[in-house]
Amino acid sequence: MLGHRHGDQGNVADLAARVADAGSSTTTPAVRASALADDGGRGLWLVDTLADEWGFQHDKTGGLAWFRLTEHD
Repeated sequence: MLGHRHGDQGNVADLAARVADAGSSTTTPAVRASALADDGGRGLWLVDTLADEWGFQHDKTGGLAWFRLTEHD
């Protein structure tokens, strides 16, 4: 979902994106520290650092990870 709101001058006043990724994992993701030589493990750290909010929802087929980004002045 991507949305925007225009200001009085026609400029974009607010821009937000919500991104979701469904998967079959039943494990709740957690932010973890990765060593410099590690091949992975930085994705959720990046999301936690950059996103305004994020979460994980369990369902019958596994889970859904999501995050929301908002443009800041």
